[in-house]
Amino acid sequence: MRFALTLTCRYIDKANRIFDDRTSIDLMFGRPGQTLEGWHSELELALELSSSHISLYQLTMERSTPMEKRHRRGEIVLPDTDLVGDMYNLAVEYLEEAGLQRYEVANFAQKGHQSQHNLSYWRGQQYLGIGPGAHGRIHGLEQGAVRRSATTQSLVPDRWMEEVESYSTGMAKTEKLGILQTLEEIFLQGMRMERGVNQEILDIFSDGKFKLIDLKSYAVIENLIAGDFIEIDERGIRATFRGLGLLDFFIADVCLSIEDLVKKHF
Repeated sequence: MRFALTLTCRYIDKANRIFDDRTSIDLMFGRPGQTLEGWHSELELALELSSSHISLYQLTMERSTPMEKRHRRGEIVLPDTDLVGDMYNLAVEYLEEAGLQRYEVANFAQKGHQSQHNLSYWRGQQYLGIGPGAHGRIHGLEQGAVRRSATTQSLVPDRWMEEVESYSTGMAKTEKLGILQTLEEIFLQGMRMERGVNQEILDIFSDGKFKLIDLKSYAVIENLIAGDFIEIDERGIRATFRGLGLLDFFIADVCLSIEDLVKKHF
């Protein structure tokens, strides 16, 4: 374990020198046997190694994996929900005190060091998916309106390569997304950001017919606003500082309100 840590530190230091300190570290919390004190030490070490960008990942058990089976048998015990929440809150407080802004639910960066790659997803921009199993989102005009399509590349590497060599593309599927699919997808991704979802991106796909501020007419939304979980105004919708860390607990309620509102306009 100590050897692996030493090796990791050495490689991160080398990466910092090569890429002028523009590196990112991924940290996983909620691991078996992990304590709050141990997590604090990990955060300290991460900041010492790379203080420009840090991403957090909570351990989740994927069904039928060896680890999940051991967990069901009681051989692996995970930290309880309260402890996992304390770990996340500690990370938010500690990293922001160190000068890293939480610009997305689980991503922290110094100014100018945000992940441009991931921001394209969260902002609802279009992107190409190239390679076996890769997904993409493409925007195009259809009868004067902007429409969003989901693309999927062939999953099996050998088959993907054969298709590229034969047809110059490994595209397996292209699906045109409806208005509801598009707006919900952009909403779900955008709400992960501190800035939330801007009305202007939704105007592009709804021709200005869908207004986020109209969500205030729903009681569940008013309750979320009153509880300091979300904010809505003419600019758009966003989670509050408190709400960002609790997004999974109320995002479904907001999506149901959006679905109802979309059906009224389209």
